[in-house]
Amino acid sequence: MQAITQKQINEFWQAHKRFLHTNLTTESQNQLTKNLSQLCSSNLDQAFSLFKDVELNAINNLLQYSDRIAELQQAIITCLKQSGKIYIIGCGASARLAVLLRRLWEISNPNLIGLVVSICSGGDISLISSVEQFEDSAEFGIKQLQQQDFTANDLLIGLSASGESPFILSSIEYALKNSKHTPWLVCNNSIVDIFKRNLNSIINSKIKTLALNVGEMALTGSTRLQATTAMQIAVGIALCPQSSDIQTYINQIYTMLRDIKITDLAKITHIESSLLKNQEYILYTTNENLLGLSMLSDITERAPTFNITQFENYNSEAARLSEDKKAYSPFYLCLTNTLNVDEAWRNLLGTPPICLNWEAFSETRTNYIQGFDISKNSPRAKNTSLPNKQYHENWIIDKDILTISLEDKSCSFEIPTDDLSATILFKMLLNSHSTLMFGVLGAYEGNLMLSLKPSNFKLMDRAIRYTQLILKNNYKLNIAYDKVAAILFEEINQLEPNQSIVMKVVQKIKTHI
Repeated sequence: MQAITQKQINEFWQAHKRFLHTNLTTESQNQLTKNLSQLCSSNLDQAFSLFKDVELNAINNLLQYSDRIAELQQAIITCLKQSGKIYIIGCGASARLAVLLRRLWEISNPNLIGLVVSICSGGDISLISSVEQFEDSAEFGIKQLQQQDFTANDLLIGLSASGESPFILSSIEYALKNSKHTPWLVCNNSIVDIFKRNLNSIINSKIKTLALNVGEMALTGSTRLQATTAMQIAVGIALCPQSSDIQTYINQIYTMLRDIKITDLAKITHIESSLLKNQEYILYTTNENLLGLSMLSDITERAPTFNITQFENYNSEAARLSEDKKAYSPFYLCLTNTLNVDEAWRNLLGTPPICLNWEAFSETRTNYIQGFDISKNSPRAKNTSLPNKQYHENWIIDKDILTISLEDKSCSFEIPTDDLSATILFKMLLNSHSTLMFGVLGAYEGNLMLSLKPSNFKLMDRAIRYTQLILKNNYKLNIAYDKVAAILFEEINQLEPNQSIVMKVVQKIKTHI
């Protein structure tokens, strides 16, 4: 990751007071999964069943928000009737969700393409590679809205699991002042709790909120999991109304996920974790675009969650290094129905990727995203230079059946008939598989992430708090927040992929006591 600067450290301390109030649901430990890492090692089937239980609890908790979802649905209908557009904006996992929601709209409404616009912090590059510094920037959120032609006739929906992202909140405040349609904040925490952490938050103003407080994450703080699932269902229903009423539809999703035998996936997870332990590589392949988008999201999110090497870019400076110095992601994606990089991105997104082309951020340039080749003719698909063997893990859809295969093992799942439900199934399969696989690999303890990549203020705070918990629980040491933070900032600049930032800080503190 990029070295942290003194300026960023100063900005963290200016913003850190809100983090000291750790009363947000999305940052709290789930009591059901406090032994998740142990289950991953001792009983993987039981770990899958437990993960599904947490997912089902979250979906069941969505029922209480049906009226508010209906209100958002009506706001969308009103805006479209008045010739406006719907803008959906997000950071990280929420940004990838924004793109998926746009694609669901376009598939459902092929004659109305262009009326729903997705905005990812940093541009569409964040689908495959996060652009650091964006989530914590209020200025950038407004700048992107302006660059993507947001007008007074448009409705803005901001997605932020925590409800605190400066990028999202500033965008909403801008929309409040510049659009005739009241903007919405969709989050996963109580509005009261968010306001307690930040008395200057705009959530106490005239904006509309859909606060989906559906419970703690299976992996503490990992909002890519149940938090994003809840937003995907709620905003998906509001954007693409189903034939049944909202509560009935949520119950249908619940029943669909309850009835699948998710433990069938454990054999794939077991094989893949064994291959990764041997430092071998996985190429995920698929023949379906919505599934491909879901797979890309899950694989991309593994890098910041577990501090692994992200997708290699064939147009970057790193691509020109000698073979012995190149770093390769343990995972890559291949869309088997595409011949080249441009076709792959167009099929996935329905349009060429949106690139900001900001001079200060080379990752936002068009040629940079073109360096991520996910077509069937990519270097990774052809396996021309990897130092160790690469295995194909196939997620193939045929006649409404998804078959997942790796080596000599396979499992199959029936796909729901509507696209929104199908993407929820894809998400739970991918999220459970990747989360539990990294549990087998020892990337977290209990349900506390040890190897997260502290690339923004939220993740820095999380690493500090988890370090404090490990020191207290394992070594009976009570170390002040600011002392842990000071050591964290020293260690960030030496952090390498696959290292645990939490354990690096723990060991340094233990050594100096």
